[in-house]
Amino acid sequence: NGLRNAAEVGFWQSYLDGTFGAAPQGKFFIAGIANTDPDREGDENNAIRALLSDPRLQDPLPESPDHGRHTVDWPEPSPGDMRASYILPSSDLKVISSGVFWPSEGSPEETLLEHKGVPASRHRVVWVDVSLN
Repeated sequence: NGLRNAAEVGFWQSYLDGTFGAAPQGKFFIAGIANTDPDREGDENNAIRALLSDPRLQDPLPESPDHGRHTVDWPEPSPGDMRASYILPSSDLKVISSGVFWPSEGSPEETLLEHKGVPASRHRVVWVDVSLN
């Protein structure tokens, strides 16, 4: 699974490099669930590290007050909570703010993200506000 995740992230690096045609021009975003965390050890995380350090992108480092940069709630101890979801604006966009919506257990917001008491997803909502000017 880790190797597949690395290959999927590597696709975006290749896309930015123009491997599949013209490289993106102007303002753009890369967004999605990569299921790989740059802060974890292992070679399978090198692809996300490379993408996050690409000068054509910026990492707004979204956080939640109680869970830091974690965006998914996997069972403990392994894999456990980790950063798996990303919104990466192009470097020519101005990031205003960002965050991870991680509702408190039992809160009305958490209930909205459930169906019959079962969480809709282990993944949390990542958001980024940008200025298009």
